[in-house]
Amino acid sequence: MKFLTILLLCTVVPVSLSAQEKFAEGFYVTESNDTVRGFIQYKNAYHKNFSFRPQAEGVTQVLFPEGVKKFGITGDRTFERVSYVKEKGAPETTVFGTVLIDGEVDLLAYERVFLMGSSEKKYYGLVRQKSSDDALAMKNYQANTGVLN
Repeated sequence: MKFLTILLLCTVVPVSLSAQEKFAEGFYVTESNDTVRGFIQYKNAYHKNFSFRPQAEGVTQVLFPEGVKKFGITGDRTFERVSYVKEKGAPETTVFGTVLIDGEVDLLAYERVFLMGSSEKKYYGLVRQKSSDDALAMKNYQANTGVLN
């Protein structure tokens, strides 16, 4: 009987612990450039959406790239809305990319792709192939966007 009780506790407790959501202080920027502060659910990937609460124990809202320019977790990562074409001829995809470098030319990461560009121009995926020439890739980027010419 003790064995059965222990076995039952070992299966129920981990399930209830994994169901808890961790929220951290953060912000997001709306289409009209308003900054909204609150709490963002902490998770590994935020590519298509994120969960936001105005207060720590408030109602959770799920926000998507269509209504949010950027968001971040205070003291941690920042994410920016980015639209790019995965493959030639494919439709444009809008997701949240992790900001690695924020400047005149931004560098973002999305899944296993690095995206270089700016919100005013366009973002381009940096693809490394066996015969890839970094100088040629930079020249192609500059020719297509007019940045750094």
